[in-house]
Amino acid sequence: MSQMPAAKEAVKRFEELDTKTKGALIRENLRYFDNSILTDQQRMFLAALSELGTITKSARVAGISPGTPSGWRKYGGDDPEKQERAQVFCEQETIAKQMYIERLEDALDKRAVEGVDKPVFYQGKVVGYDKWYSDNLLMFKLKGERPEKYREVQEHRHNVSGSVEFINRIAGLTEDELRQLANTPIKDVRQEDGIIDV
Repeated sequence: MSQMPAAKEAVKRFEELDTKTKGALIRENLRYFDNSILTDQQRMFLAALSELGTITKSARVAGISPGTPSGWRKYGGDDPEKQERAQVFCEQETIAKQMYIERLEDALDKRAVEGVDKPVFYQGKVVGYDKWYSDNLLMFKLKGERPEKYREVQEHRHNVSGSVEFINRIAGLTEDELRQLANTPIKDVRQEDGIIDV
């Protein structure tokens, strides 16, 4: 599944940062996951997830395999401490994902409402900047925030009279007639019989 342009932009901006800056952002987010029951690796993973949004990249930052968080989510049998740790981890992971989604929404708002500066080139040199806005992102945001007003109108019509007629007709058939009807290819059933509507 491909990421939205805002998501790609957020990931690209983060990846372009130097390692020191990335570390500072992740360390800053560690404070949100400072729960005494979680391990340092779990907290590091959650802080990275809140910045990066993917399990693979976050696992790399935390120095674990991408499959490890799956094990953390499982309850630890009869051990109450492991059960509590798994529950807390799941709750904190939800918070980390929400933080990342909010970062994406911030990027979306910036592109849709504030606009982004795109360089204007003349003879290979930047001579200025144009402000670009994304009407598509703005519409997605409006549809999400006010679906009753901005959703696409879809009208569905169903012809139930044919269905009622079909049910009444089948109800009067004998068992042999029902078997015969069930074994009849659809192309052989005539439309004017009212059996099907093609």
